[in-house]
Amino acid sequence: MPLPELPAAIIGLGYAGASGLLIGLERGWTQREGPAGSRIAGVRTFTLLGLGGGIAALLPEALAAVLLAALGLSLVASYRSFASQPDRHSITATIAALLTLGLGALAIQAPGAAIAGSAVATAVLASREPLHRWLRGLQEPELRAGARFALIAFVLLPLAPDAAMGPYAAWNPHKLWLIVVFVSGLSFVGYVSHARAAGRRGVIVSALAAAVVSSTVATATLARRLEGISSRSSFASAIVAANVVMLVRILALVAMIVPTILAEFSLLLAPALIVSIAGALLGLRAVDGGMRDDGDAAIPVGNPLDLGAAIGLAAVVAAASLIGHWVLARFGNLALGLVLALIGLFDADAAVFTVAGLPPGRIAPFSAAAALAIPVLLNMIAKAGLTIGLARGAGGLPPAAWLVGAALASGAALMAAL
Repeated sequence: MPLPELPAAIIGLGYAGASGLLIGLERGWTQREGPAGSRIAGVRTFTLLGLGGGIAALLPEALAAVLLAALGLSLVASYRSFASQPDRHSITATIAALLTLGLGALAIQAPGAAIAGSAVATAVLASREPLHRWLRGLQEPELRAGARFALIAFVLLPLAPDAAMGPYAAWNPHKLWLIVVFVSGLSFVGYVSHARAAGRRGVIVSALAAAVVSSTVATATLARRLEGISSRSSFASAIVAANVVMLVRILALVAMIVPTILAEFSLLLAPALIVSIAGALLGLRAVDGGMRDDGDAAIPVGNPLDLGAAIGLAAVVAAASLIGHWVLARFGNLALGLVLALIGLFDADAAVFTVAGLPPGRIAPFSAAAALAIPVLLNMIAKAGLTIGLARGAGGLPPAAWLVGAALASGAALMAAL
């Protein structure tokens, strides 16, 4: 015999209580070792607060407002009494209690959203120590960079119109700025990671983080450290590791912006990626002392979230998109492939954006992937020459050989696929 369905109100109250229980478990666990009388709110209190919010949401609006106001005022009054005691100034428990009331009321109409909100609140409450450590290590440049990213992503992006405009309808301001947000966000992660890793976690970690922002800067800095070093060095392995990051970064861009060519592009770059990973790992094993650092590992990385830089990136992407549309309309697919390769030599990201802005299906996926792969491989060969030139000695030969070998491996795959 089928079980009778429970009324929606009872189900909603169950979710309301569960929302409070989830937060209450964290609060009770945090205060578990406190002295008697100091544990003012735990599992039972927060579960009841969630139920109270749910019950209020089921009452007529006027009565619900009175009940919620009374509960809220009682929580504020409790905080005032609690804060008057010595060394008792945290408002977190009171804010969590008020939030639990709101989530309990929300559970009646949107139980999934209420449980999700409770999970997020619990995660934030449970992260007190990691968050405090992170804040203690936060530097002013990182704070400014975060504020700029918020401006780029959450203020300017919604203001950009989502419509094709300009010559050949080549520009969509919203999609154009979305690319800026994505690239800036990726660079911001690398910038913060580099700031935290530099000088503390070794050459390899610093190089990996710096390469997310600029693999060329990382390569040049590390190559200079190789000057006069004849034996194997962790700087040499870090150069090859930075190349791995460059390849992964360009693959991530293609996956996010031009997913239609990801399969073909991945197959073309896979040999270079495999050879580069092998070179970095084998180089590390050959270094005396394993993860030994060879002196100062600092890699200068500028703030990638300067608003002027973001506008410059948008201008480059817009120009590349317009050139791509004009070449496609005037000369066809073959000339477009050559133009993509030339744009990629100047900026591989811009070549990816150019393909993303083309009319769907206008250029074959393999043709676009091949046109993007060529400048990436040439860029690796150029970094090999840069390494040899800046190292001024035998120390630059091993990483340069790995870079050239990786490029040749993917070049052979490209020739075989033609």
